[in-house]
Amino acid sequence: MATGKASMQSNVTPAYCPCCQRLYRATPSNYVCRIDGTPLIDIGDPLPPAKIYAYVPLMGVLLTLSVAVGFGLTAI
Repeated sequence: MATGKASMQSNVTPAYCPCCQRLYRATPSNYVCRIDGTPLIDIGDPLPPAKIYAYVPLMGVLLTLSVAVGFGLTAI
């Protein structure tokens, strides 16, 4: 007979919806939010990258272009 902490453990894993900020204490079987259909993030999954990381390559190109134009104008 299990007693103490062993009897309190269960296989229920919480999940989180990144769009509607809803916390599911018991994850739905298809790992999809019941409200908006967004895939859920399980408690053991890493968080998705922030939206700013989508702009990082663009900012690098713009910085390189501005430096190249700046050096080009000083050479004239």
